[in-house]
Amino acid sequence: KWSDALGRADIVVFNHCDLVALSDLKEMVRHVKVILETSKRPNTTIMYSKMVPRALQQLNSFGKPDKGRRLPLEDIANTFDQVHGICGIGCPDSFRLHLGRIFNSDERTKIFYHFFPDHHAYKFSDMHSIRRKASQTSVGKPPGNNARRQSIAI
Repeated sequence: KWSDALGRADIVVFNHCDLVALSDLKEMVRHVKVILETSKRPNTTIMYSKMVPRALQQLNSFGKPDKGRRLPLEDIANTFDQVHGICGIGCPDSFRLHLGRIFNSDERTKIFYHFFPDHHAYKFSDMHSIRRKASQTSVGKPPGNNARRQSIAI
């Protein structure tokens, strides 16, 4: 039972705090403190975290970071007409929220999401399907030097 494990904890970390309403977070902390106090652990450290994406890192064919292929997000945010977000994580809502914050702050970028099950083992056919969908949703680039790039897959 999670409350039993919580009663043995030395540190409690609340992750993704920026995705929860402050009133809900306060209520969760209050509830955890009650459990810690009844478990005679009132001095347990409580910490908070949030995800702060900084860059996109291209990987080589072995899944290792490709040196020199790191794109800081501030350099690429709001420069694409469309973004294709691809993920296989248990809670894709945080992925969706962060991509929206990064790539759609100007409300001109269309974001398409491709969700797979948690820890999905991607196959070539998955990527082929996403590429086909991306070409079907393609939008034309405006002419000129200030043209936005057409698409990126993340």
